Amino acid sequence: SEAFALAPMEAMARSCATIFTKLSSGPELIDDGYTGLLVDPRQPKEVSDALIRLLQNPELAARLGAQARTHIEADLSIKTVVTKNESFYESCYARFRPEKAFLQTAAPSRVYNTDRIS
Repeated sequence: SEAFALAPMEAMARSCATIFTKLSSGPELIDDGYTGLLVDPRQPKEVSDALIRLLQNPELAARLGAQARTHIEADLSIKTVVTKNESFYESCYARFRPEKAFLQTAAPSRVYNTDRIS
């Protein structure tokens, strides 16, 4: 159990067909049947059926792995995540930006650059 599915994400980035839990963060990371397979880990038959399915169908395994890598590169690469985070924080700053006058009166001993967050 992990807060974020780092191990399956790393497997997907390496083009590995990934079987992961449909509980917790699984559905946030994997589109079942497109970028991997989701199973209920409390159901051993589901897990074994997914393993057998991939072992018996190497074309499916290759397709899932390729689509998973594309998903990771497009949506979860460090460049993409940093860009999304920067945009989010810039939008928060723009929305909740305190007035310069308030900053100057509230803390005159500090210098604030309210024009850009870096």
